[in-house]
Amino acid sequence: MFCKKCGKEIKETWKVCPNCGEPITDVPTKHLENIRKNEKQNKVKKPIFKRVWFWIVIILVVFLIFFIIIGESEETPQNEMVESEIQTDLSDLDMEDFFGQSGTQLEEQGLEKSGEISEYTALDGAVYVSCTSGIVDIIMLDGMNENMPSFHGIKTGMNLSEAESILADIYSTTGQIDNQLSYMDMDTGINIVLETEGEEVISITAMQLSQEEISSYMQEGYIFPDSDKKYLTEDDVRSVEADMLALGRNEIFARHGYIFEDDTYKQYFESKPWYKGTIPSDQFNSDEVFNDFEKKNVELIKKVEDEINNIHEEFIGLEGTYICIDPLEDGITGRFDITNITDNTLTFSLGTLEGMPGVMMEQAQIIDEYTAQITTYGFTITFTWSDPENMYVTNSGEITGMEAAVINDVTESRSYTRPSEFN
Repeated sequence: MFCKKCGKEIKETWKVCPNCGEPITDVPTKHLENIRKNEKQNKVKKPIFKRVWFWIVIILVVFLIFFIIIGESEETPQNEMVESEIQTDLSDLDMEDFFGQSGTQLEEQGLEKSGEISEYTALDGAVYVSCTSGIVDIIMLDGMNENMPSFHGIKTGMNLSEAESILADIYSTTGQIDNQLSYMDMDTGINIVLETEGEEVISITAMQLSQEEISSYMQEGYIFPDSDKKYLTEDDVRSVEADMLALGRNEIFARHGYIFEDDTYKQYFESKPWYKGTIPSDQFNSDEVFNDFEKKNVELIKKVEDEINNIHEEFIGLEGTYICIDPLEDGITGRFDITNITDNTLTFSLGTLEGMPGVMMEQAQIIDEYTAQITTYGFTITFTWSDPENMYVTNSGEITGMEAAVINDVTESRSYTRPSEFN
C-alpha cells in the first residue's frame, strides 16, 4: 500500500508514514473485517429470556391458549344444554296424570331423583314432585320454560281467566289469599293453588289430600254439616250467629245442587268446594228432594231466623182492649189495652176494668204469629192467641212493688177476649 501524502510505499502494519510522518488512517478492508470478526467473537451474548422477541412470542402463545379455553367453555355448556333440553322436554305431559303413580313413572319421563329421598326434579328444579310412601302426592311447577309440562291443561304463563275457565269443569274455587287462588276437586281430593302476578299464572302447586283431610275440609265448609243426617235442636240453631242462619238454611238446598239466583247466595256457595249447582230454582222440588231431617231442619232454622230478625208478618193479635173472662177475687176484672203492633213488638197497658187501667205499661216482643212475651226484673208475661179475638195470659217468676198483687192476678193463667163494645 502507499502513503496518501508522499506516495511512498508503506506496510500495512505501520501507523505513521516513515517518510513524511503522515498518520495512516486507511485500514485495509480485509483487516477491518478481521477486526470486526474478532470483536463479535469477543462480545458477550445476551440470555434468550432478555430478548424482546422472546416475550412477544410468549404473549402471543398465552392469548392463543386463553381464547381456545374460552371458546371451549362457551361451546360445551351450549351443547350440554341442548342435549339436556332434549332429554327433559316435558311440554307434552300433564302432571295431573301422575297423582297416585310411583317415582318409576317419573324417572321414565326424564325426572331425576334427589339422592335417597323421594323427591324428583326436572328443568333445573322448575318441576318438583314429592312422593310420600312412594306415591306422588305433591307437584309444583314454577317457571316459564317452553318445555314445562301442564297441570289439568294449565301452564305457567297462562292468563288467569283462561286457567279458571279450564279448571271450572271439575274444580271449585275454595278461596284466595293475596295473589294465591285455591281450587278443589272433591271427587279426587286434589287441591290446586295458582300463584299469579298481575293476570298471569306464574306457578302451580297441586296436592293430593287424604280422606281424613277431605272429611275435615268438608266439615269446615258447612254451617250445619249434619243437617241431612239428624234433627237439629233449637240450641244447635241458636248457637249460630244470626247473620249466618239464612246461609245455614240455604245450604240444605245447595247440598242438592240448587242454582241460586240471588247474587249473595250464588257467590257464597260457589266458593264452597262441595257445591255444584245442577238444578234451576224453577225446577227444584224440595218435597221430593229433601229427606225428613232436612224438611224439619229447614222449618226450625226459619222459625229461629224469623224470631231473631223480628219478622212476624202473620201475627194474628189485634190492637184494642181485651177483657178477662175469668172473674178475679172481689169481682175485679182484668184488662189489657194493646195500643200498637209492629213487625216485632206490641205495646200494652195492664190493669183492671174497675178503675185501674194503667197499673203497668210495657212493650212485649213478638215471638211468632201467635205469641208475644216480656220479661222484666225476672218476671215474665206470655201472651198466646188462639185467634185474633181471644188470648191466654200466663206468668212466671216473682214480682214485687205496690201493684204486684194486681199484676200477678191479671196475668196468672187468665183467658181474655176482645169484646166489640170496647173496640
